[in-house]
Amino acid sequence: MALSLAGVTGGVDAGAHNQTSAQFFQCIAYPNTNQAGPQEANQTLTFQVNAVDNVVFNTNYTTSIIMDPITVPTDFSGIAVNNIRDVYLKFPVPTNATYQSVSLSPSGGGWSVSQSGGIITIASSNTYGPGQVVTPPTINLVLKATGATFSQIPVRLGGSPNGFNNVSNPSYHLTANVNAPVIGALDVDVRCYADGAPPQSLHTTLIVPPDVIPPSATITVPASGGT
Repeated sequence: MALSLAGVTGGVDAGAHNQTSAQFFQCIAYPNTNQAGPQEANQTLTFQVNAVDNVVFNTNYTTSIIMDPITVPTDFSGIAVNNIRDVYLKFPVPTNATYQSVSLSPSGGGWSVSQSGGIITIASSNTYGPGQVVTPPTINLVLKATGATFSQIPVRLGGSPNGFNNVSNPSYHLTANVNAPVIGALDVDVRCYADGAPPQSLHTTLIVPPDVIPPSATITVPASGGT
């Protein structure tokens, strides 16, 4: 007796893979003084995103996001840096997906993550000195694929769910305390937004339909021999 199985499957990838993306940020630095005006402070950050490429419609999956470590500069435009603080990053909940939960790994260490109004924010309560390495934890974002089948779920940076290129609502932020000539210690508010409208996606997951054709089985029984 021979047994054969056949079927058509629409499902999630066997495993997630890692994608590296460099994101350019338009940054404006606002010194807390009337003796100097805003100035550009653009920078590029690198992100690692681990997620599946395909996910079945109406199922949950996890996207893990981490910003590569950054080193606090010793000077800002030739002015000595005393420390940086108030570091945060923002991600809109991706289109074609519904937010389920978010967590950090490892947890603690002065870092927190939250979701409000369709924006995920990871923030640090720490103060970092010049030359110190800032290592953010991994953001584990659980989403449900609720968009139309064959639509895409793009992970992007952004301070607003409905708009980008908004320096008043930055996607990356820090406060630098610098040792300004004559003035002395001075806070500089650095507000950055990911370049592009919308910015480039750090990773995109495709929504695929569920299984529509069940497996089939064929049984072949040899003819009986004579007696």
